[in-house]
Amino acid sequence: GRTVEAKKAVPRDDQHFLKRNQSSRIALPVLVRTKKIFVGGLASTVTDADFKRYFNQFGTITDVVVMYDHSTQRPRGFGFITYDSEEAVERALVKTFHDLNGK
Repeated sequence: GRTVEAKKAVPRDDQHFLKRNQSSRIALPVLVRTKKIFVGGLASTVTDADFKRYFNQFGTITDVVVMYDHSTQRPRGFGFITYDSEEAVERALVKTFHDLNGK
């Protein structure tokens, strides 16, 4: 099977804040309130529909994006899922690693 990694998607504006405060003992990404998750390690065969079908079990999805290379139109191996609630994100992230379609 293909294991993918899911974690909170941190907006670029907030990444500077997180990097400046890495010496803090608090895991700052946990404090970030978001409805979007980043999923890395996607197989090149995973479609938006596959992606949505799997992550739909955690809550209502409002947006699904598998990222593609602009020049080659090939999948880049990661994507984003946006839910309608922060609670759905918490449910999806109970596990960091997910087995997506056995791929």
